This record gives sequence, structure tokens and C-alpha cells, in this order.
Amino acid sequence: MFGCSLCIPSGARHDGSTVSPHGYRGLTASAFSLPWRSADAFIFLPNIKEHLPNNLLIVIDDIERAEHIDVMQLHGFISLLTEELNFRVLLILNSDKLDSSNKQKWEIIHEKLISREVKLTTTASEAVDIGLSGIARTKYAILHKYIDKLNITNIRIIQHIRRVCETITLKRSMNDDVFESLTKSIVLLTAIHLKAVNDWPDIDWLVHNTKHPTLHDDDENSKLWTYKIEKYNLGYLDNFEFEILIPFLRTGHLNNTLLTNYIEKVEYRINSEKTYTSLSELYTKEYWDPNRTSAQILEIIDNLKKI
Repeated sequence: MFGCSLCIPSGARHDGSTVSPHGYRGLTASAFSLPWRSADAFIFLPNIKEHLPNNLLIVIDDIERAEHIDVMQLHGFISLLTEELNFRVLLILNSDKLDSSNKQKWEIIHEKLISREVKLTTTASEAVDIGLSGIARTKYAILHKYIDKLNITNIRIIQHIRRVCETITLKRSMNDDVFESLTKSIVLLTAIHLKAVNDWPDIDWLVHNTKHPTLHDDDENSKLWTYKIEKYNLGYLDNFEFEILIPFLRTGHLNNTLLTNYIEKVEYRINSEKTYTSLSELYTKEYWDPNRTSAQILEIIDNLKKI
């Protein structure tokens, strides 16, 4: 559940009137640490009222990012906006991200200031639907599958994962098997890089554990992480992660030459595995299955032709 709240302070108007695009103003959490007292602003009220349009909506966002919330200062600031200037004020925050000190202060502010609250309680499935809207169905299903495994509900994180995936795979011809082999690494490593998942190792641990798999056998955290990686079905990291994905996440530079060569090798490997599997199935049917039919044999041959 994503604990984002939209809060309207008491004293703000609720007459249902609309706000024109020109009547929008935005503030960040830095408003909580303004270098002047809100009382000082009363000196400038006549000029402020004269030069600002009516029906303004003031939006204060990213409250959870404030290092320190001054309850009295914020109370005075909001009162100034709503009571003296007749503005409407909207506060936006992710309550789950407030530290213990600011959470207590926010409870005081909530009690004194907020007259209406709307909570965004997005489920994991809804977040994925929003974050992945508009992409091809097969690619959507593959991305959805691995994002679900990590239980990511932050829409911005999902959209970031999507952008990384599109940057790496866009305008490159590949079948769904190749796309999935890349996607499961992209989803997990991007989520770890953005610190969007809890109780997972960092990227350096994944790299070292792949190169030295027995190095941390006695470490309890390593045992847990190894279990989670196996459950996620990541497999072993290789040149895609070491030379392409991880450098891209850390620097923003994508080595297109290495990526093109890697995709060609993956396609060849996957097609070889499919061919071997189909030939083994054909041999078994032909020589060891007394109940085989001509239709079954022809179906296997047709599948071989498609590889």
C-alpha cells in the first residue's frame, strides 16, 4: 500500500470553484525551513493581495523529504495563505517515508490544520497497470511478472524500470524469450539500484557472489539473499549485467555495440536449445512412443521450421 496523502488545510475554501492553469503555484518541502517568520509576511500583505490573482491554489509537495518540520512555522504559513490571502492550499506527502520525529510533528499538523484528506492506496497490480500502460501485451506480461515478484507499488519506480527496459530493448528486434532473459535482470537490478526493494543485497554483492559463489556461505544474510535470488529465478550474471546493464545504471551510458553482440549470442543460444529440445522430442516420439501419430510428428517438424 502506497501511503500518499493529499491534504487540504482547514481555512481553505471548499466552494467547488475551479482553478485556472494560471492560478497554480507549487512549493517544495523547503517551505518548512523558510528563513523568515510567517509573521514577517504580514508587512507585505497589501502589496501581495494587489499583485496576485484570485482563486490561487498553493501546492506544497514532498513534505516527507523535509529534514525538519517546524510545526509553528508551518501553521503560521498555512494560516497566512488561507486566512489572510484567501488561497487554497494542498499538501502532498508520502506518510510511509516520514521519519519518527517528523511523523509525530505531522500528526500535530494534521490535527490542527487538515480539514480534508485523500489517501492513495494503490495496490501492486494497479501500480503496474499505471506504470506500464500502453506497452505491447507480451512485453507487459513479462514486466508485470517480475515486478510482481518484487512487490513494487511505487509508480515512479515502475516507470523508471520501464524506461530502462525500453532504452535497452527499443528498436531492437528480439523474440519474447530474449526479451524475458534481459528483463528479469533489468527489473531486479534497477529496483536495487533505486533502493526500491527491502532486504535485498546491493549490486556489488550480486557481482561478487556470482564471481565467488562460496565466499559468503556462512553468512546468514548471504543465505537469505541467495534464497531470494533463486526464488526470483535470476540465474547467473554474465556480460550483460557486468558490461552493459550495471554500467548503464551507474553512468547513463549504454554500450550499443556490446549490447547488439550480446543479443545475437543470446538468440543463438536460445534457438539452439529449442532446436535440441525439439529434436530430442522428435526422436523419442519416433522410436520410443508406440502411440505416436503422424499429426504429432508433423507438429514437431513444423515447430522446428519456425526456430
